[in-house]
Amino acid sequence: MAVRLLPWAAALLAFLIYANTLGHGFTVDDDTVISKNKYTVQGISALPEIFSTPYRAGFHDRKEGLYRPLPVAVFATLHEVFGDQPFGYHLVNVIVYGITAAVLVKLLLILLFAYPLWVPAFISLLFTVHPLHTEVVANAKSLDELLALLFFLLALWASLHYLKSTKSASLAATGVCYFLSLLSKESAIAALVLLPLTWYYFHSPRRSQWMALAATLAAVTIGYLFLRQQALGGLVNFGKIEPINNSLAAADSYAERLATAIYILGIYLRLLFIPHPLSYDYSFNTIALRGFADSAVLLSLLALGFLGFLALRGWKRKTLLSYGIWFFAISLAPVANIILLIESTMAERFLYMPSLGFCIAATAALYSVCRRHPIRTHGFSAWLPPGRLRFILLIPALFALKTVWRNNDWKSNYTLLMRDVQTHPQSARIRYALGSVIIYEKALKENNARQREQWLREGIKHLQAGVSILPTYGDAWFNMGFAYNELGQYDAAVTSFERALEHTDSLSAARWVQVGIAYGESGRYNDAYRSFRAALAINDTSFDALNNLGMFYSRQGKNDSAIFFLQQALLLRPANSKALYNMGNVYAARAQYPQAIGYYRKALVEEPGFVDALTNLGNCYGVQGKYDSALVYYHQALALSPDNYNLRNNLSLTYRLKGDTAAAARYRPQP
Repeated sequence: MAVRLLPWAAALLAFLIYANTLGHGFTVDDDTVISKNKYTVQGISALPEIFSTPYRAGFHDRKEGLYRPLPVAVFATLHEVFGDQPFGYHLVNVIVYGITAAVLVKLLLILLFAYPLWVPAFISLLFTVHPLHTEVVANAKSLDELLALLFFLLALWASLHYLKSTKSASLAATGVCYFLSLLSKESAIAALVLLPLTWYYFHSPRRSQWMALAATLAAVTIGYLFLRQQALGGLVNFGKIEPINNSLAAADSYAERLATAIYILGIYLRLLFIPHPLSYDYSFNTIALRGFADSAVLLSLLALGFLGFLALRGWKRKTLLSYGIWFFAISLAPVANIILLIESTMAERFLYMPSLGFCIAATAALYSVCRRHPIRTHGFSAWLPPGRLRFILLIPALFALKTVWRNNDWKSNYTLLMRDVQTHPQSARIRYALGSVIIYEKALKENNARQREQWLREGIKHLQAGVSILPTYGDAWFNMGFAYNELGQYDAAVTSFERALEHTDSLSAARWVQVGIAYGESGRYNDAYRSFRAALAINDTSFDALNNLGMFYSRQGKNDSAIFFLQQALLLRPANSKALYNMGNVYAARAQYPQAIGYYRKALVEEPGFVDALTNLGNCYGVQGKYDSALVYYHQALALSPDNYNLRNNLSLTYRLKGDTAAAARYRPQP
């Protein structure tokens, strides 16, 4: 009875330790495959496009080497039910993780039937609570990792059933599950070695079974590679690896790159034993490049060599320790940056599947220490390791607490980045991401002007730290320019944008508009016009480009050109208050006050609290000598902006023109 309940207990434990992620929002790059992905938001109708295009084709059209249609298809299906609400996506992650924990227990009970019950139980427990899995479960996007491992385990389970029964249905199930694992994440290709490795260690297949299983795996792999080639236009299709994504790309030599990669493997080993501190990002320049003379590299090499010795030593005897080490090494190989560079220096999510090998090897080592004790393979007494090993249960308990605690960091981009910038302050990407989140998610949503300015300056501070680490970080330079635009510091914005242009291959239409605004407000009108036209070359229906062209032509007194572009803008958005206001300014500059007044009134219909429109209405009436009407609009504007110097000056002047010196003195602004 207790054995039958073990998978259910594992699933329940997995759900409980990640239950505090269910109320979290989207974080990091979740939006690239969910809320901002044009295929995902179309729902199941977009499944043909999802299975025939790269991983993030629905978010950008950049060249990439990722083909993971299954998780994106799941996201599209979830979007039909939950829309952009994060709860459903987090719920699915937690459920899949719970199912994985249950399947793992069942599989280990099959593989390790000759061991005491505490061995498979402890492996499963250690894996389920390991804090390194927090990124995978708490980050909605990492469903790819979850599905890849789940379907690998199911493929292994099905293959073991085939080896026992030789049923063709089990052979087919092996192929199907392996195929689904590949469609989840390309690193599942490691199963080509891991599956035969497991058969060798825990079974003795007949030649006919080896041939049938090998043919199945080969056929599935070829089919997957064909789909991948069709979707990507090539099997690998990576573009240039940039240092911001993988620090090893900045290495001066292959020796330096290899030494640093070995050092990173040592970091992975340390994090498996001591998962602290954790970070969502380890990109440039969190891990400095190192040579083979570095003591840390030599220590990593020594540790890896010792593990290799243990793995080879136990090969013929088929020890559990040897199997765990091989499992770890093989599943980590695709992302180890040893053979070829990938688009990431290192990541905790890369340890999701390899950590299973670690849990197996670590438990096998503990078992070896306790072998002198009597072995009971059944019964309640087998649930806990004997003697001193019971104290080892403190490790999974501490791991579980760390997991629950780390989950809290993943609540939002801001909470995650504020935590990780403290532990990894030299990460250019963390600095960039935190600065950007503060600007776009804090400052732009803040109504209090003083607090908004503080947010903008704090965001700029982190972006400056980012470009000090990586001066060629174009995106960081651009967001800094945007923040300076919002502060009205246009010369500083121009400087930032020009640095961004030096280090960016291309800009979107929206970004060209921001560059144009900075140039225009700095008085560099020709540069502004070139920027707005660059935006229109990308998107000829860019309202912001047309509206700003009209506004700056008006400032230069080129009213015919201003009217031309503003008319085009208003064709796109007839009720836009800013464009209506700008058109009013053009007619006011031409002394065509009735037309100007008409446009200002339309702007106020769309935005009743538009202070500048109210002020300019007053100006139009004032210049025509209609002082009472002017005062009406000035007072309305003053009620909304009581500290407006120019507005109080206009009020004082108008009262003086009416001959009301007392009122003129009352509203005269203080110098």
